[in-house]
Amino acid sequence: MKATRASVCRLRDVIALAKRHEVNLVVELKGWVKERELAKLVVGILEAEGFIGNAMIISFNPAHVYWIRVAHATLPTAHIAPHVLSERVAAHPTLKHVPFARAAAGLVQWLWQWAAHHPSLLPAFLGATGVSTYSPFMTPEIAARVHAAGLTTNVWTVNCEHEAARLRALKVNAITTDVPAALLSAAVF
Repeated sequence: MKATRASVCRLRDVIALAKRHEVNLVVELKGWVKERELAKLVVGILEAEGFIGNAMIISFNPAHVYWIRVAHATLPTAHIAPHVLSERVAAHPTLKHVPFARAAAGLVQWLWQWAAHHPSLLPAFLGATGVSTYSPFMTPEIAARVHAAGLTTNVWTVNCEHEAARLRALKVNAITTDVPAALLSAAVF
């Protein structure tokens, strides 16, 4: 039997699929190298495909968010928010004992407390128009704080109708899901 290579799904392929199903995209940029080049490439593809108004770019790496904003000032971006996680790390049965997790949570908690007193500076500080986090971590309080700061909210990965309905009630702006057809047909988001 001859070995075959798996197909790689390219951004252009995903955009074509999104257009056919009339859905928007949340594109996560990963890695910690060549952020500027990747930002130019992604923005170029979105512009060439006429999809710039139907995408949001998210990343844990603030440099990705920054360079996307430089490449296209109005393209929605979200920093995957470790500050949302910091409140959960302190209570997590395993993570609360990991020194790095505690230190990171403390630093990020300080940043969030600073930002809460300077909400107009938060988007500029992050270089983002929104924040993104794991869906169970999006509480009513966090959603309210993020929206009060003028930022959008994106959560991942939402695959059940009950969770989608909970997030809709919180006025979450976008969700990432593995089952878009199911959630759209259920009209929960």
